[in-house]
Amino acid sequence: MDGQLAIDPSVTDVCNVALCVLESLGCRVERVCPVYPFECLWRAWGVLQGLQAWAVLKRDSAQLSDAQSRKLSRWNGECGCRRCTDDIIDAIVARRAWCNALKKVFDSYKFVVLPAAQVFPFDARLEWPPRIAGQAIESSEHCWEVTIPVIMPGCPAITMPVGFDGNGLPMGMQIMASHGADLACFGACQCLRSSHALD
Repeated sequence: MDGQLAIDPSVTDVCNVALCVLESLGCRVERVCPVYPFECLWRAWGVLQGLQAWAVLKRDSAQLSDAQSRKLSRWNGECGCRRCTDDIIDAIVARRAWCNALKKVFDSYKFVVLPAAQVFPFDARLEWPPRIAGQAIESSEHCWEVTIPVIMPGCPAITMPVGFDGNGLPMGMQIMASHGADLACFGACQCLRSSHALD
């Protein structure tokens, strides 16, 4: 997202190795970014995700297995039920604008790739790491907000493992294709999986 998200440099290093493998297979790999402010996408996702959590909370709250899940679901659901009609309309409009920006990318490229997270797995006793790449973060969502550009358009996408850091912690990469290109997405992942040995 062209510097709009804090990403651990080691995450980028691991993903770049996988991109080099794709290049060796004949893919043209270029750094591109749709012209769209991530903050608008973040707000839209927050609204729509909150509404979904509210619906789940009303229907399935008894099925949540642990206190932390119930707490998080309740918080998200309460955020969702407070949304007004204008909030929802704005979120839908923002999502559509992102889809249009992404379509322009797919006019020139078959796939968009992003890290699966912005940090490697961290101590389970922490709710979230205090900083990512020197930038303070405010919630656990900021550890994986890089998935929001993939979640929002509803395009076919696969997250697959691509390597480890110096401590042996795993990282994945999201590969997203345009609407209707599900088989192409599977094919790209299969090529990478067959050619990229994870030591």
